[in-house]
This record gives sequence, structure tokens and C-alpha cells, in this order.
Amino acid sequence: MRGEIIDVEWSFHAGITRAVISGEDGITYNFGNPEWHESSLPQTGMIVFFFVVDGYAHSVTRFDFRSSLEHAPMKGSVLYFDQEVSEGTIYGNDGKWYSVTGLDWRDAGAPEAGRTVDFICDGDRARDVRRVAHTGAYPKSKGTAAFLALFLGLFGIHKFYLGFFGQGVVMLLSTIVGSAILWFVYTINLIGFLVLMAVAVVSFVEFVTYLARSDESFHETYVVKKQRWF
Repeated sequence: MRGEIIDVEWSFHAGITRAVISGEDGITYNFGNPEWHESSLPQTGMIVFFFVVDGYAHSVTRFDFRSSLEHAPMKGSVLYFDQEVSEGTIYGNDGKWYSVTGLDWRDAGAPEAGRTVDFICDGDRARDVRRVAHTGAYPKSKGTAAFLALFLGLFGIHKFYLGFFGQGVVMLLSTIVGSAILWFVYTINLIGFLVLMAVAVVSFVEFVTYLARSDESFHETYVVKKQRWF
């Protein structure tokens, strides 16, 4: 069975006096120094493989999918991750969805939606998941997009900036039509006001959404995945 070491207690003379593994079955198992079968010391957060005998972990060894020639890393992006239950989904570059748990996450901090990762495919499960760091400058600036959404959002300028020309035209035409109705068709000017308000609300929500994302998440969501709204 695979699991994660969640606690290690030491004695200078005896070595490992007690360590605790959280197994994939949701149960915790203890083991001592005789059951650790590695030359390096066990550490909290280490992924291990072990056997269960009478409720205790035996023959505990480190586990790494990448050490097996049967598994090749694959890239993908995190669709979502629920920190409360420590589960989420990754969309792989092969067009398939893979489930992931906190047990398989190898970087500091929780997985963030939109983040590019590489992982080992184990059936429909993503294992040994690691963040792929972006190098170099981002082609589109989060700050610029947010500024345009706030001050020129009614004209869809932030959409044109991100390369979403169809959505930019929709926002621009909506503003033109709404303004025309508001100023020239007095009998239904409420409709024109509502149209302008809708475009303004969309622009403001996108302004907040852009700022709330990290630079990497913004790049992955709107440049790589080309998410056109929000």
C-alpha cells in the first residue's frame, strides 16, 4: 500500500521510536526503526510503500513513480482542487481527466486551478504531481488586462488585448446599441441602461478576477487555455 509519512519521533540511541503513515485507505499506521528499509532517514511528507501486518506498517520503503521506466511524465493543468477534501482534477495534454489527491502533490502550497503541472499517469489517477515553473516574461500582462477592463471595459478593449476579438466586438456593440437606445429611443431607455449596466458589471467582474489570479494562473487560464470570459 502507498501512504504519506505524517509524523516521525526520534531517539538518539534507538533511532526511529515511532513514525506514522497516512495510508491511501484513510487509516493511519505506525512503524518503528526495524521496519524502515532505506539508508536515508524518513521525513514528514515522504511518500512510502508498505505492507500492513496486524494493523502496523511493515517493510516501509520510499516510493517514487518516476523511478519506474514504465511511467513517463505527462503535462496537464489543474482544473480544480478542493482543499477541504484534498481532492481535485487534472486535465492532461492527452485530452483525458485525471483525479488527484493531496497525497500525490509534490510542491509547497495547495494546487491552484489553471496551474501547469507534470505528473505520472496511473490509470485515471495523477501521481507524483509537480508544478511546472514558467520561465521568462509572460506575453500578456495581468495588470494591463485588469487596467483595461476597469477603465475601458465598456468598449471591450481588454478582450482585444487578450486576443478575444469576437468577445471584444460583442462588448463594443452592446455599449454602442445600449447608448443609442438610452439617448435616442426615449420610450425604452430603461433597456439601454440595463444593457450598459450588464457590460459594466462584466467588465468589473473580469477586472477583479484578473487581479485575484497569480501571474502564472492568469497566463495559463487566458493565454494558454484561452478562457474567454471571467
